[in-house]
Amino acid sequence: LSRIAAPTLVLWAARDKLFPVSLARDLAGALARAEFFVIPEASHFFPLEKPEDVTENLVEFLGRDDL
Repeated sequence: LSRIAAPTLVLWAARDKLFPVSLARDLAGALARAEFFVIPEASHFFPLEKPEDVTENLVEFLGRDDL
């Protein structure tokens, strides 16, 4: 993972019981250019539960000049 140089957005659900937030932190920490955001009040299916939060994070990330 450390060889991946592409900007990477890591979105995770705060209440994901299948994959804990600590796993996401480890993933983001292993990537050279990762940005890590936790979607509060969301579980494993957070794109369906919190589509506005997901969209907001994606639009902000993809709109950056340094990608």
